[in-house]
Amino acid sequence: MPLQTRLTELLGCKYPIIQTAMGWVADAKLVASTGNAGGFGFLAGATIPPEAMEQAIVETKVLSDQPFGVNFHMYVPVQCSGDH
Repeated sequence: MPLQTRLTELLGCKYPIIQTAMGWVADAKLVASTGNAGGFGFLAGATIPPEAMEQAIVETKVLSDQPFGVNFHMYVPVQCSGDH
C-alpha cells in the first residue's frame, strides 16, 4: 500500500524514498528501477557528458513510466554555439 505524504504528492511517487544522483552510479537503469519500485530517482547529470544526457533521459523513460529528476551542477561549464 502506498504511503501518502506531502513529498509523495509533490513528486508523484508511491513512497517517500529519494535515490540521489550518485555520480557514475545513478544511470538510467538505476533511476528507472527506483521509480518502478515506488521511489523517486535522480539521474547523475553532473557526471553524464552533455552529449549523452538526452539519451540517458530517453532510456530512463523507455524503462519506466514513473517520474524522475535530473541532477546537475551549476558550475559545470556549458558549451554554447554562436556569437556572444
